[in-house]
Amino acid sequence: MKKQILLVVIILGILQVASGQFNVFHVGEYSGTPARNGAMYVLPRTVLKVDVVVRVAKKYKGPYSEYARFLGVNDAINYDVENYYLQDVVVNAIAEPDPAQVYFVEAASRDAKDYKPLLLETNSRGFLMAAGTSGSSAPSVTDQDRQVIRLEVEDGVELQQIFHPVRKVNTTVDTIVRRVTVDTAVAQRNFYRIRASDKSTEEMALEALQKIEEIRTSRLNLLIGFQETAYQSEALKYMDAGLQKLENDYLDLFRGKTVEHLETHTFYHTPSGGGNTVLFKFSEQAGVGSVRGATGTPVELQLTAGEAGQKAAQFAEAPVANRLAYRVPGTAWVKVVYNQEEFFYQPMAITQFGAIRYLPPQPFDATFDPETGALRKLRLE
Repeated sequence: MKKQILLVVIILGILQVASGQFNVFHVGEYSGTPARNGAMYVLPRTVLKVDVVVRVAKKYKGPYSEYARFLGVNDAINYDVENYYLQDVVVNAIAEPDPAQVYFVEAASRDAKDYKPLLLETNSRGFLMAAGTSGSSAPSVTDQDRQVIRLEVEDGVELQQIFHPVRKVNTTVDTIVRRVTVDTAVAQRNFYRIRASDKSTEEMALEALQKIEEIRTSRLNLLIGFQETAYQSEALKYMDAGLQKLENDYLDLFRGKTVEHLETHTFYHTPSGGGNTVLFKFSEQAGVGSVRGATGTPVELQLTAGEAGQKAAQFAEAPVANRLAYRVPGTAWVKVVYNQEEFFYQPMAITQFGAIRYLPPQPFDATFDPETGALRKLRLE
């Protein structure tokens, strides 16, 4: 979705060639009331969006599992159970307005000597994209959408869709013969009566065993050419694959079946410093659980801040009154660990791990990265 880019043209007051005299207030620190109207902009902060991919394996007991030994199956599923496995973790950095970095730019009088306008360009979220006091229009910056790939959750499969057993009903057809005599003629009429009765589990298991033997015989006859028909090789493969699938469907009645699907869970974390954070607890029996849950092993998000942002924060500069603020983004190594195994390990830009800096006072044209608040281009007069 293309973001709407708002061009905010603010006529701000008294500008000198060598010194900027417009007023910039850090909202939250300034307790007074501005003398004139103006406009606000906000710097972004980084939020980590953690997508956790879980593989769910549902094991279903076959309806004839107690007879699996007759097929030589020793590992038949004897009860229904669900197991969860941590498949993958994907971390993306997204930007949101930082409530601690909101700024108000106060307009001044048009009657000032050497009057020049200050042009600001922000996007729909209020992030600063471009600014200029040199008298020319602020350069435009394209704010592109950040795309995040999401894994869709597959629906579970109903039990009746998993197993396809043989018919549970025995049908018996009785033939009733009636003879009708009219004078010396004899007429015979046949009537049919169908009776149905439930099959026992043993009867259905025996019938399934017979079907398996028939399918295996059919496969053997197909492969040795018993049908005396010169089928093409592709046709033979197709028919054999169909017989194998049918055989496996019947075998599943005895050994059981495992159905798998993927599901995703999304967590958001706003870094405020380095260190470890428990996102959730995970177990193979219960899957994703609460941090305060009694069961499961913690899944940790570990952040190690880079040195560049720390050095920028330590660097001293001149007084900052009435100058536009921007960010020098910091970086961090982002790691997600479960049971001493790394599922994600990558360096990422964490804007709040850097420093807040200010533009020089002389006339300028500048562009900014709306996702990080960083200075991208600066031209000074």
